[in-house]
Amino acid sequence: EADVLTFHVPSTDVTRNMLDARTIGQLKHGVVVLNMARGDVVDQDALAAALRGGQVAAAGVDVFPVEPCTHSPLFGLPNVIVTPHTAGSSAEALEAVGRVIGTTTLAALRGESVPNAVNLPRATLEAPELRRLTTVAGAAGHLLSVLVSDIPREIRLSVRGMVSPDVAQHVLNAALSSAFQRWLDRRVTPVNANVVADDMNVEIGPPTIDQDENALPQFLFEVCGESTHTVTVTWDRPYAGIVAVDKFSLERPLAGHVLITHHHDQPGVIGTLGMILGRHGVNIAGMQVGRVAPLGEALMVTNVDEAIPPEALAEIQACVAVEHAFVVSLPPFDAEPDPVALSAITAAAIAAK
Repeated sequence: EADVLTFHVPSTDVTRNMLDARTIGQLKHGVVVLNMARGDVVDQDALAAALRGGQVAAAGVDVFPVEPCTHSPLFGLPNVIVTPHTAGSSAEALEAVGRVIGTTTLAALRGESVPNAVNLPRATLEAPELRRLTTVAGAAGHLLSVLVSDIPREIRLSVRGMVSPDVAQHVLNAALSSAFQRWLDRRVTPVNANVVADDMNVEIGPPTIDQDENALPQFLFEVCGESTHTVTVTWDRPYAGIVAVDKFSLERPLAGHVLITHHHDQPGVIGTLGMILGRHGVNIAGMQVGRVAPLGEALMVTNVDEAIPPEALAEIQACVAVEHAFVVSLPPFDAEPDPVALSAITAAAIAAK
C-alpha cells in the first residue's frame, strides 16, 4: 500500500534482487521507487519494464550493479532520474560528515574512544579509564622491550576478570606500539602496531579472556624470544599499574625511574648497589626485593629520583652477584585507587556479553 518505496540496505545474499518482477507485482500500482543503497538490491531490467508498463510511476536510482555505470536499461526513460552514486554528497550529508569528523577528532585528542574508527577497536570505556589503561599498557610494553632486547617471535596477552574484548584489544595495541617503538626506534602507533608486528614476523594472537566476575581485572603480557618474560598489570588497587615482573610480585606498581636487577640472593648485594648509586648522586626513593628461595634467584626493583647514568649502570652490571641489570623510565600513575574504573570495566564487559 506504500506510495513510495526506498531502499537503504547493504548488498547481501538476502537483499540481492530484493525488488524483482515478482515483488514489483505486489506493489501498489503507480508506486515510486528510490534506490540509494546498492545496485544489485533492485533488478534493473524488471524495474525498467515496470516503469514502461506503468506499475512503477517513477524511480530515482543512485546506484548500479557495476560502477561506474555506462549502460543501463534505465537510461533514457522519461520517468527516471539517475545519479552517479552521489546521494551522499548532499548539503545535509556533507554537514553531517563535518560534524562527525570534528567530534571524533576532538575525542581522539582528548584520549577518548573513537566510535567510527575502522582500524582501531571500539573501546567501551570512558575517557579517564581508557587513558589510564592505555598509559599502563604502554608502560608494560616498554618494560617488555627492555626485558627482551631483540624483536621476539611471539607476544601474547591473557586477561582475567570482567574485561570486554574490545578493551583487551585496545590494551594489547597500546603495549605493542610502545614495545615496537623501542625495538625499532621509530614511531609505531596502536593503529599500525599489528601491521608492524606482521612485517617483523612476530606472532600476535587475539587476547584470551577469562571473564571471572570475582577477580579484579588483570592483564598478563608474555613475550617469547630467546627467553620468555612476563609483565602483569592489575586494575583497581592502590597505584594501579605493573604489579609483577616475571615470577616476582611487587608490593607497589612500577613508576618513574626504575632500576631492575636479577641477581643471586646473598649478603651485600643491596648495600653494594646502594653505594654505587650514592657515588653517582642518585637518590633512592624506594626499593622492593623478591626471591624464589633463600640464597636463590632474586629480583630487586629500585625506584630513584634521578635518571641513572650509564656509568652507574655499568658498575652495577659488573657486580659478581648480578646476572642482569637494566633501567627503565615509566610514566607516573595516579596515587589514589579509582573504584569507578573497575565498575566501568565490569559494566562494559557485561554489556559485551
